[in-house]
Amino acid sequence: MAGVDPFTTVATWDLEPVLEVWVDASGGPASVRLAGRLDAATAGHVGELVNTLVVEGHGRVVVDLRDVDAADRRAVETLHGTVRRARLRGADVELARPSGAVTSALGEAGPATPLVPPGSGPPPR
Repeated sequence: MAGVDPFTTVATWDLEPVLEVWVDASGGPASVRLAGRLDAATAGHVGELVNTLVVEGHGRVVVDLRDVDAADRRAVETLHGTVRRARLRGADVELARPSGAVTSALGEAGPATPLVPPGSGPPPR
């Protein structure tokens, strides 16, 4: 996997990580695990990372959201756009294991922004 480091800090605030990202693309579906705060800016970086994985040939990417401790409506909308763009490239992106913070942000985004857009693959387990 040439374009993606196995460990990436997407953003920092006062020298502390805002969002930490772990990537495993060694076999099977690519896995992206997030920990920390997710907002529109950091979600945009995650979208770029997912796009890189898709362009590199990963047909399935699982984004694990269980360790996201803060999220907002715009972050969920941004992730939703990432899923849609991946579908246009023929890839499946699963937003898996949403934390309570992600679930709350999803509620703020409203029913027009499902966690997994219709027809984009299996729902999170």
